[in-house]
Amino acid sequence: MNTLFSWISGMCLLIISIFLFINFTQFELKTYESGVSSYFYSGIVSRISISLLIVCSIFLFLHKASKLITILSITSLALAGFIIFIEPSNPFISLYYGLLISSKIKLATLFILSFFGLILTYFYPHRKKLKRLPIVISKYLLTIGLVTVLFAFNPLFPEEFQDISIKSLTKNQQTALKEIEATESNKLIAFFTTSCPYCELAAKKLTLLSKNEPLFPEIIIYFAGSEEGVASFFQDTETNFDYEIIKTKTFLQITEGSFPKMVLFSKEKNPIYLSGRSFNYDVVNLVEEHLKSE
Repeated sequence: MNTLFSWISGMCLLIISIFLFINFTQFELKTYESGVSSYFYSGIVSRISISLLIVCSIFLFLHKASKLITILSITSLALAGFIIFIEPSNPFISLYYGLLISSKIKLATLFILSFFGLILTYFYPHRKKLKRLPIVISKYLLTIGLVTVLFAFNPLFPEEFQDISIKSLTKNQQTALKEIEATESNKLIAFFTTSCPYCELAAKKLTLLSKNEPLFPEIIIYFAGSEEGVASFFQDTETNFDYEIIKTKTFLQITEGSFPKMVLFSKEKNPIYLSGRSFNYDVVNLVEEHLKSE
């Protein structure tokens, strides 16, 4: 019976890890929103969480259900479950996580089956562990292969943990900004197009940052596009910001043809220009340190 419990738990854990892998961006954002990790470490924590589920599933499925693996599996399962099922403290500015939410009943069933299978595996350990060489080799090769696939399709780029690209505005950019923005308060203005996938991701991250980071400044978005495009953008991303639509010429003059781009205005300093393909993990520290140093 113990073998059956291990197989059931291993298969359920593998299905859960595959599901999270397919919906990885949503899971990473949920990791930050749930409070399990800071924004800076959310990319690492979410990847480690899925990796642990993969490793445990392979060891359980290949009949190596030691007490250590059982305990590690339960811990990994509890961590992933907390991230997925925790309700946001302020649902009015929370993101909609698509399949992570709509599949809650299916996921809950898998979590319950995994949990009870692991408990039974823990209390009824294998009398004889299989140590045949083909099984040992297969176990480690599968584990390494699946974890490698996870990181290959969702890579962590070193520049995402470095200071986000920051520089002073050029004269052309300053001229263009004077036409659209004049402020004496702290404000982060973002420049998006309505069809840019990186802009959509940045909008989701900005939503969570504005909710979870008390020192994060007010946000306004300037779009290149149409009102219909903006409406579709907010509907697709489940976000909502103050916004304006500006002329394409002005937009390109400020962004220099690469977006998303952000400009941080502060009370006592000249505006600074922030650029980042996926809204760099270090942006919170940079923005808050810049504002504190006034």
